[in-house]
Amino acid sequence: MRLFSRCFVCAAELSAEPVTPAEENPAKYAFDPARGRLWVVCIRCGAWNLVPIEARWEAIEVLERTARDRGRVLARTDNVALIEAGNTTLIRIGATQRKEEAWWRYLKEAEHRRDNARRIVRRGRWRDAFINLLIWGVPIPAGTEPETWIHSARVLQFSRSLWTGPARCGECGALAHDIRFADPVTIVSRNDELRVRGRCAVCRAAGGHGMFEIADPIATRIVQRKLAYTNYAGASEPDLNGAVGILDSFPSAASFVHTVFANPVLFTQLKSPQLIAFEMAVNEAREVELLNLEVRELEARWRVEEEIAFIVDRELTP
Repeated sequence: MRLFSRCFVCAAELSAEPVTPAEENPAKYAFDPARGRLWVVCIRCGAWNLVPIEARWEAIEVLERTARDRGRVLARTDNVALIEAGNTTLIRIGATQRKEEAWWRYLKEAEHRRDNARRIVRRGRWRDAFINLLIWGVPIPAGTEPETWIHSARVLQFSRSLWTGPARCGECGALAHDIRFADPVTIVSRNDELRVRGRCAVCRAAGGHGMFEIADPIATRIVQRKLAYTNYAGASEPDLNGAVGILDSFPSAASFVHTVFANPVLFTQLKSPQLIAFEMAVNEAREVELLNLEVRELEARWRVEEEIAFIVDRELTP
């Protein structure tokens, strides 16, 4: 049963059939048999995409058999096992605490992002060395700042467009049609829902301060993409532990979001580990919301989310 085909964060193609482990192409799944949860993990950006409830149980049974019959345990804690089965990677989750689940879900991805950033910088330095050899006759690996190479790779993956679609300025009534990643955005939680605010280009040109506002569920997609883009180079283990500590001081991920953003917060004011905590909280709060929906509502919501993902990411090259 194929109810979604692309990652909701970076729009990369996901495994064609979530109930069958991939034989040829690399695939990654996380599943929790006790709670009946299943995620398809994006190979490109590491985002966990929650599978709709009606498609989970058969898939979990298949993954349990795969882990038992073909799997090789790579690492294990008391509650989580990382299992390799051919080109398929499985994360089997038991009764974990938030810190342990965060370690598997975010620290591993943060390490992957850091390793990827290092490879990007190394390739960039080799290019600098080659250019300097051609110009000066000396292969000096210098000339470009590491962040320049990382930013180029970030733009290549995400494009420069954060969001495209209509939104009306509350002051002058002009329509905004897009937000770029470089544009300043403000986050606010109103009536237990996220809102994203952007500067109106018409008001700005006239010296005004008009804003347009985008509501959920599109706002959550925008925030997820913005966080993945911002945290592209990964985070350190101390930052992740700090983020988990921040979340543990709140009753739930949703309460963290609604409390911290009860008043408007400019995105650039957030620093690590706040950015990591925000990414964790937004993903967790969204999944809790989806898990609480009835089956019919969930199926309808999933179709909406797929459409939103396509709209938000249509400028990306798959």
